[in-house]
Amino acid sequence: MSETRRFVMANSQAAIPEAGSTSGGTTPEVQTFFVAHDGDTVFVLGDVPADDQNFQLYLNGQLARLNTDYTLAGNTVTWLNTIVLQAGADGKPGPTDILTAYFYF
Repeated sequence: MSETRRFVMANSQAAIPEAGSTSGGTTPEVQTFFVAHDGDTVFVLGDVPADDQNFQLYLNGQLARLNTDYTLAGNTVTWLNTIVLQAGADGKPGPTDILTAYFYF
């Protein structure tokens, strides 16, 4: 039987797995990416998620869908959605798209 994980709100936007509810990795991780160049589609995580079932990716606070909006292979996230990710002026954070990943490793 598959374990059901409970989620709690973080920053009123995204959910991260609640402590003690993991079946894979035990260390929670939150990584944020500011889009550096218009049209960027590949983002490399600093750690490999324990599983993709409980990996969550948010674009500007909106939950993205695995295999519809993005794929996850090891520690590499590839953006698939037709929304073209936008960078801030001169590659600096500003009116830019932000991807936030929540997972255990």
